[in-house]
Amino acid sequence: MGNEIYKILYVENNAEKVTQLRQLIRANTVDGKITFDVTTTDSVDGINVAVNKDHCDLVILQDSPKVPVLKEVNDAIGIKATPVLVLVNEEQFLEKRQIMIQEGAIDVGILQQGDVLFKQMVRAIFELKTQLGYRDTLEKNARLTEITEQFASTSEDLIAYFGAEDGIFLYANDAFLQYFGFKQFIDLAATTVLEYVTGDESAQFKKMMKIVGKTGKEQSEKLSLKHPNGDLVAEEVVLKQGMFEEKSCIELFVSRGSSENAVVAASNTEVQPLSEQAKFYDRLSFINNLSNFVGSSSWLVSLVLQDYFDFRKKFGVEALESYFLNLSKHLGAQIDNLHYARYSDESIVLLLTNSDMTKVDRLGMAIVSSSEGFIYKDNDIVIQGKFTFAYTNLGDSVATISDACNRLDELAGLFDTRVVFTDDEAEANEHAEATADAIEHGGETVDEEFMPLFLSLKKQQIKQSYIPVVDFSMKGQENYIASFNLYDDAGELSVWNKSFTYTSNINLMSQLDQFMMSSAIANLKAVGADNKRLILPLSMYYLDKVDELVEWIKKHGHDIFSAKQIVIGLAEEVVNDHFEAAKKFYQALGNAGYAGMVHDIVDITSTQVTELDIALIALSENCIGRMSRNISSEEMMKFPKLLETMAQKSASVLAMGVNSPTSMTLVWEYNIPYACGNMIGSARLALDFDFSQMMM
Repeated sequence: MGNEIYKILYVENNAEKVTQLRQLIRANTVDGKITFDVTTTDSVDGINVAVNKDHCDLVILQDSPKVPVLKEVNDAIGIKATPVLVLVNEEQFLEKRQIMIQEGAIDVGILQQGDVLFKQMVRAIFELKTQLGYRDTLEKNARLTEITEQFASTSEDLIAYFGAEDGIFLYANDAFLQYFGFKQFIDLAATTVLEYVTGDESAQFKKMMKIVGKTGKEQSEKLSLKHPNGDLVAEEVVLKQGMFEEKSCIELFVSRGSSENAVVAASNTEVQPLSEQAKFYDRLSFINNLSNFVGSSSWLVSLVLQDYFDFRKKFGVEALESYFLNLSKHLGAQIDNLHYARYSDESIVLLLTNSDMTKVDRLGMAIVSSSEGFIYKDNDIVIQGKFTFAYTNLGDSVATISDACNRLDELAGLFDTRVVFTDDEAEANEHAEATADAIEHGGETVDEEFMPLFLSLKKQQIKQSYIPVVDFSMKGQENYIASFNLYDDAGELSVWNKSFTYTSNINLMSQLDQFMMSSAIANLKAVGADNKRLILPLSMYYLDKVDELVEWIKKHGHDIFSAKQIVIGLAEEVVNDHFEAAKKFYQALGNAGYAGMVHDIVDITSTQVTELDIALIALSENCIGRMSRNISSEEMMKFPKLLETMAQKSASVLAMGVNSPTSMTLVWEYNIPYACGNMIGSARLALDFDFSQMMM
């Protein structure tokens, strides 16, 4: 690599910028083994000659009205695999980045940011060169896939391909789609093949999948396939090994040569009784059972019902619990490595084994799709919900289980209404004794989520923990989000579903807010570091008592708050429900010299945070996850404008729950300055996170 000269074509007619680029390259390659030769042009003909005749490794296009536009450059390059890096003005970066990438640019950079631009150039050349080694193989496989699809598309037989491990559809021919009532494959995508096999035969089908996947031996069985209209059709189903777009998969084949297909009306089939094992674990049993599954291939997935409170108000808690139980059976019949584990009001927590990060993201979308297609009926009750999901790795040791559970609920943005916060000591003791007695004697009617916060505060069995935040703007400041954990008498973490924002007890809210602020002040003073900043979510107690809050701060920690080392946050739901009060709150806070923020922003299309006097906004994990999977959404169209508006206000944006490669890509593409999540690091009890070791 060091003996080769790599040719760069700079499309620009500005001599000053050409010189600037050459100086940039020279400064970064003085002690290196890489040699770049820069030539310039400002015409389409010059691009044609450089790429198609003289050979060129990288085209750098200056976005300017005086030179060809990106489309003209792409047309000139033709089918040649030459990457195009576009340079834009710094003030237009957010506006043009997404557009340029969608039009075919490999990346978008800024000439004035020399170190970053040089890395972009090297990455563009060498990553593409690595990929080119596979070009011939890819073209052959693409041609083979095309021939296979041409054959399958004209066949009257039902033909579909699905993943050998997860059962998710990769391809289905027209006959298969018509058979199940679909117009196009996109309607079938992200669902699993087991959704179309009756529940009592799903075990046999999964066994067939395993045999084909492990041995390659063809399997055939007469199974009842489910139609969208509810009918069951008995078919001879053949499973065999297949390849689709370089992926090993399983082919499902049903011959249409025979007309002897038995149709059974769904209404005549007997509903199978619930299995004795089909029940949810309580929290303690769940955590204990997870110890059998620790390892990097095990994941916790939280599936959150968006309209939970509407359903609960309409149908009641018991109906929702039955709905979730039947939904869990439905999901478990489709995904072999899924273990439903725990129901907690608006969510179920699922244990997913034998998966890596890319599979979890894909399976999570499949789980959501399947869940949203599930309809629960019981007399006059009909429930069909919308869902979001979050996930986290279980970890490599038993000691990490509680941390994983705790992190999962924070990522999912959950608060559990079964957590009862009280300042009644007698009531707290009564519930604690009932819980202990039920656990000891194996009782099943324990309200295990009860949490006497009053006692935790009184006994000092509450600790502040910190979620590290990476600063991509490189301002040299360490940022952390403060949270809290509650412990039992033995010092074990005792609850991992928590929220104090919606606690109705005013006394407890004030105590907890003061605990959070006091702990933050003490910890910052203890480390004595001016470069650390804490983001501190509070309850809504001080929303209409800002004067009282300012007085407390002046008395206990004015120097740290005024130095903006502690940023005070309120949840967006509180802000939205009490917007005028929130506006006065942040204005008064700013006038006193303190910084404010809004956290847990779920939908940027409806947020009003740009009207507030704040230093920071935090987008929720659900918001980041949704946008990273759907680049054409309305949110994505408004996102650059939100970033620009906050920058104009000298305020920053934080992406919470950066837990997958897709969400990390979103952070990089849009230059979101702050991010946290398990791609960054896990929560700590001390302000000592090593940001040089962050997991990216």
